[in-house]
Amino acid sequence: MSLSEILNNLEIETEITAEEKRASIKKHLSSWADSIPHHGIANFGEQIELLTAKSIPSYSAGWVVQYETRSIHQGVKPYQGTSIFPKHIQLNNESEIWKVNLPLAENFAEGAREYGIAEKVQVCGDCRGQGRISCPSCRGTHKIACSNCNGNGRVQCDRCRGSGSTRIYANNGIGYHEEACPSCGGQRFVFCSSCAGSGAKECTHCVDGTVTCHTCSGAGQLVNFIYLKDDFLSVDDIEFAHHNLLPKEAYTKVVAEEKNTERICEILEKEINPDIFNLTNHEGLKQLCTTILIRLSNNPALSDNKKHSRIAREKMVISKINVVNIEYRFSGKTYNAWLYGEGNIFAQTSPVSEICEGLYNNAQEEFKNKEYSKALDLMEKVVVMFDKAEYRKFKEKIEKIVHSDYLKGAIIGGTICPVIGNILGIIIGLILKNSLSTKIRSFKKRFMHAFWVSFIINGFLFAVLLAVILFI
Repeated sequence: MSLSEILNNLEIETEITAEEKRASIKKHLSSWADSIPHHGIANFGEQIELLTAKSIPSYSAGWVVQYETRSIHQGVKPYQGTSIFPKHIQLNNESEIWKVNLPLAENFAEGAREYGIAEKVQVCGDCRGQGRISCPSCRGTHKIACSNCNGNGRVQCDRCRGSGSTRIYANNGIGYHEEACPSCGGQRFVFCSSCAGSGAKECTHCVDGTVTCHTCSGAGQLVNFIYLKDDFLSVDDIEFAHHNLLPKEAYTKVVAEEKNTERICEILEKEINPDIFNLTNHEGLKQLCTTILIRLSNNPALSDNKKHSRIAREKMVISKINVVNIEYRFSGKTYNAWLYGEGNIFAQTSPVSEICEGLYNNAQEEFKNKEYSKALDLMEKVVVMFDKAEYRKFKEKIEKIVHSDYLKGAIIGGTICPVIGNILGIIIGLILKNSLSTKIRSFKKRFMHAFWVSFIINGFLFAVLLAVILFI
């Protein structure tokens, strides 16, 4: 099938009538219904009646474009004696930059390559064709100053350390007199042994005062050359054209199912003509692909000067994303759902969601009446059945109030109980003081007796309060 036939026959909306396909859809629908935790619905999946099923596919357009930028550069290199090719592009005539036939980077790869396009041999100006130049170290003399004597030819006498005299001691070791140093004769300096007193040494960097010309590497000739630099940059992305019946909330779920995608066609051209998409009757895909191609032609990857950059080639892959719109009936009321991927179902409303909405409304009424515990019980059922952000937020709000009330009760109870306990303990202690007077005679002991009684009563009351907080 040709590309024009493929685009012209893209599926938009098709009724599914095959019994085998409808039976499979009903099975997925029932399995989905039974997997939802529901409240007050018995045999939910079995009670669903499938009415209609329509294929309403979305489409994706994935593309990759390769941008090419060419630029002319000039360079110089030593002539190695190899054959050269003539100059056929002028440096000042860049309009011919695209006339050179060069291969494209394979598989839309990125990178840069260089191609020589012109060469010309000329005499090296630095060495005037000789291949050698004056040594910069000795300036062509083949001599350099001796490093040992700094070019003076003489160094300080080691024996007298430059003083010119030495001490002569008497035989008994007492007293001395000075005489001229026998090594330097009192001159303080001697001839340099490294340069034999000449002050210069042979240069080790050159031969006869010359070195190889670094510009032409000794060839005496240079090649002036022009080369063309070919840069490649690739950009890829993917866009989606969804059916207008598909809810926006379902887009990400549908697109995430890679197994749900079926490749329709691949277009590979030097530059894809947007008019080709006029062949399709899918308006969403037509608009999407046209917009993509316009964006590619205005991409910043193309330099401001269009003479230097161009789109080398483009590839676009169009795929179909299978989605089925299901209409079903439950308890006399009609509902809609969307089947995608391998049995995945998306539904904005369902019998379960309506039950949740009813429980949610009841919980709001209980909340208004400050029956927070009842409201929390209802919202816990709702969140289990339908995990919706609005429901979770309301449930968390109730929980904060309930926890706050528990904390207030604990603080009040914890404050009142010790006071009551102490009062009761003291009263009981005082009542029993006469009966225990034979055993507890001093006031101090009677007071401690009352204290221990109050301590026991406080412990009992605290245990009761803790039980109330935890289990009521």
